[in-house]
Amino acid sequence: MEGPEQLATLEEALRTNLILFDYGRVLGTQIEDVLDSTTERVLNYTELTQNTLKTQGRWDSFQDGLRLLIIPPGLVSEAVDDRAAVSSASRHLTEQLQVIGRLDLHRYAQLFERWLDNINTYLRAYGAVRVLSRPQFEEAYFGPLTPNPWIKEKLSDLLRLKARLNIRCGVISNFEAAGRPWMLRLLREHLAGLIDEDLVIITGEEGVVKGDGPGVFEMALRSFRRRYGEPVSPVFVDDQVNRYVPNAGRAGIRAFVHYGFAGADTKATGGFYGREFEIAALYPSAAKGVPLFRSLLQKSGV
Repeated sequence: MEGPEQLATLEEALRTNLILFDYGRVLGTQIEDVLDSTTERVLNYTELTQNTLKTQGRWDSFQDGLRLLIIPPGLVSEAVDDRAAVSSASRHLTEQLQVIGRLDLHRYAQLFERWLDNINTYLRAYGAVRVLSRPQFEEAYFGPLTPNPWIKEKLSDLLRLKARLNIRCGVISNFEAAGRPWMLRLLREHLAGLIDEDLVIITGEEGVVKGDGPGVFEMALRSFRRRYGEPVSPVFVDDQVNRYVPNAGRAGIRAFVHYGFAGADTKATGGFYGREFEIAALYPSAAKGVPLFRSLLQKSGV
């Protein structure tokens, strides 16, 4: 699979009128970062308690199984019994439960109810007094998410940059369709004005994820064209951007920034991390690269 014939130069990227951000670990946290808070909310809603499960000697197995169901492996649906992370205490559930692959949850909105049913089956087996309603599960899953503090810190400058350079900002995110209102709420409350909501592309609404091909990137560019005209040197910012350069390139995106603020993968794979947002250079990232966002801020006179 081929990427763009040639990556954009800094001079080309500085002419951009469109910056597309990933959501998870770029604009905000994702479930891996807040699982303890999600677990606490699940316990509260279902009247399970950590103390009771510990007394029964089942707390560790409960955590293992719940993590597997809430943060499943990405590529395929697998039976619970196939996953070593699930302890023997929960193996009796294998005929009732199926772990739905995470990328399938990010593709197909219709899987959400089955996902919740599986989680409730699991919780009942551990003695839950109540099952989770869909609104309760959504609140437990999406509610703890928080914004990127370093982008929030630069928000005023970024808003002036957008206005002075006539740049639009959107989102392309592997994300459950049910999460749209939660994502938009977080963006409105903490990063108000940064993201143009008509440029938010959520894969769970489209049936395709970023790794499937150029489709979701083409959708983002079409959405921009319908509203604002031709995109000029669009930029894509992702904490795993190295994975998506070929697909995004086939859609016509040639400028990339490898940046994230949570988890260890971004830094370990050569990307810019956390407070380094302002100094992040075009991919392939290099310490000596000219910072894209700082250069855009300077160009705008901020």
